[in-house]
Amino acid sequence: MRNTITGFLAVIISVLLLIPGYMKADTVKPLDGDKDDLRLDGYNPFTPQEGQYSRIRYSVEVDKYVTIRIYNLLGELITTLVEDEDTPEISGDYFVDWDGTNEDGDIVGSGVYIVLAVIGDTVKTKKVVLINKKE
Repeated sequence: MRNTITGFLAVIISVLLLIPGYMKADTVKPLDGDKDDLRLDGYNPFTPQEGQYSRIRYSVEVDKYVTIRIYNLLGELITTLVEDEDTPEISGDYFVDWDGTNEDGDIVGSGVYIVLAVIGDTVKTKKVVLINKKE
């Protein structure tokens, strides 16, 4: 059991070193309101059981349709956070929180997840790490 935990921690640390977007909440840069942008705030990695979440901030340059989805590394859709099919977002800065749950409301397993944002014709991605303490 101890080797499993040590191995798991080694993997998490290795992943964090590879994630360029890894940052603490107090080091977040402001969005550039002059262009379509995507940033992660909050905790990364985050643990839903401790009330943590990943805040996904996005900026829309001009009125555009926005879709934000979470995928696992196998490319499977976990959940859709924003899907503006009928009405475009007006220009400005927005945010949505991901609490680590899938479409059914269940907390997903520990791992690296991809935030995929489509803002008009622009596609942006970020990586987020979730640690599920109930596994």
